[in-house]
Amino acid sequence: GRKENASSRRFVFTQNSCVSFIQAMFRDGMLKFYVTCRSSHVFDIFPADIRLMYHMAKVVRDKLNVFGLNQETRVLFDFTLNSAHVVTQ
Repeated sequence: GRKENASSRRFVFTQNSCVSFIQAMFRDGMLKFYVTCRSSHVFDIFPADIRLMYHMAKVVRDKLNVFGLNQETRVLFDFTLNSAHVVTQ
């Protein structure tokens, strides 16, 4: 219930879509970006989910440049997929 800002240690995003949790932390000189995806269709949706989360990690890194993050900052990208739907024809 507390509001985070640019000087906070963490940002947490949640919503009712398939991407259910995003957390970004800057620790030990590295941006750590964690995503949990409730479910995704492997062929139709998952590639777009990965691209979107990659883009979001880049936006977070760029927004946190006030803390010295830049294009050279290492990013740990941890993506958990709880349920993968594979439908064949």
